[in-house]
Amino acid sequence: SLARDLYHRAIAVIRGASSVDRFVSLSEEESYLIEYWPLELYKLTLAPPPKELAGRVALVTGGAGGIGSAVAGRLHEAGACVVVADLDEEGASEVASRLGPEGLAVRADVTSEEEVARAFRAAVLGYGGVDIVVSNAGLASSAPVEQTTLELWRHNHAVLSEGYFLVSREAFRLLQKQGTGGSIVFVGSKNALAAGRNAAAYSSAKAAELHLARCLAEEGGEARHPGEHGQPRRGAAGLAHLGLRLEGGAGPRLRDLAGRAGRVLQRADHAEGERVPGGRGRGRAALRLGASLGEEHRKHPERRRRGPGSLSEIEGSAFS
Repeated sequence: SLARDLYHRAIAVIRGASSVDRFVSLSEEESYLIEYWPLELYKLTLAPPPKELAGRVALVTGGAGGIGSAVAGRLHEAGACVVVADLDEEGASEVASRLGPEGLAVRADVTSEEEVARAFRAAVLGYGGVDIVVSNAGLASSAPVEQTTLELWRHNHAVLSEGYFLVSREAFRLLQKQGTGGSIVFVGSKNALAAGRNAAAYSSAKAAELHLARCLAEEGGEARHPGEHGQPRRGAAGLAHLGLRLEGGAGPRLRDLAGRAGRVLQRADHAEGERVPGGRGRGRAALRLGASLGEEHRKHPERRRRGPGSLSEIEGSAFS
């Protein structure tokens, strides 16, 4: 209706001008002066600032579940369009419907190359591309080693190792074609680092996932789509990043992220220091690194958007 109204208005203006003399369109310079006159520029300053992820598109696997739906909701709150991908298509549709036109549901079995590729294609057709990929699809199993069947072992590795690989590979292909950078985030578990009883299949698959995240960070750093790996923290709405690479332009919370990471680890050192090699002292080291990073960003804000050289790795850090 807007285009129709503009069309009819233009006809009326041309008709009126022609009845007096003849219609002459504005020159390019005159059009520019009208578009960018001071009052128009002032009006633009009154518009609310864009949200942190405005204009970005995120794809979340396992988006119908508890963690996945919460991640989708937070990404949407930050301004992103969100593609909710899940094996449970009905559940994905329910989550996407809560996001309005910025939500899109797709069925995705992460163990299937075809379905993973189809999910990314749906994101491209729906929103024009993908900027953020949150690999969250997963499962949990528990069984003593002697009772762990080959089927259970393979199922864990198919979803948590091969599935994360297939999603990451498709993400890399698309991000490289787009040439605009991006982020790949893995939702992991403490089991990737700390062994536990009755979880051999799950823990080994999560360890493979963690190392894949590190490999992705190495290969994707130069292309500005670093890999990140995290785990849900118990009783808190946050992520504990086990192998996190931080980029300078990640947002204002980056300043004290590593510092808070160190404080969390300091508290955890007392419980985990003897069980995890090199555990004690990691919190203090991360705290010092966090203070250093925070001070660097406060003193030199112009450095926050550097290239791959600005990536810093923090092992065992956490934030909420």
